[in-house]
Amino acid sequence: MVAQLEAAIALLARAGTRVDELQHVTTELDVRANRAIDALWALDGHFDAANDEHLRMFASAMQLAKAESELLRVAIFTPEGNINDQAESLLAQQRQLLQESFA
Repeated sequence: MVAQLEAAIALLARAGTRVDELQHVTTELDVRANRAIDALWALDGHFDAANDEHLRMFASAMQLAKAESELLRVAIFTPEGNINDQAESLLAQQRQLLQESFA
């Protein structure tokens, strides 16, 4: 019984850590996605699909919005109550995206 309680406490601690990380990464993605979308709105009426800079801005906004959407859809726990490996993998990918592409 004590071992089960210790395992549950450890799982909850890991879950709390993942929730904090997800909150940080999704907040950062949200801020950057909104900035990118605002920059696109600034081009309203002037967007040129032949302009490489405009296309880069559009692609960046889409990538950030998609990354945030993916994180918001992933389950933190498996049906068995364990930490979802997919959530951990996706979190690592999005953290890397923030570090490499949009620093």
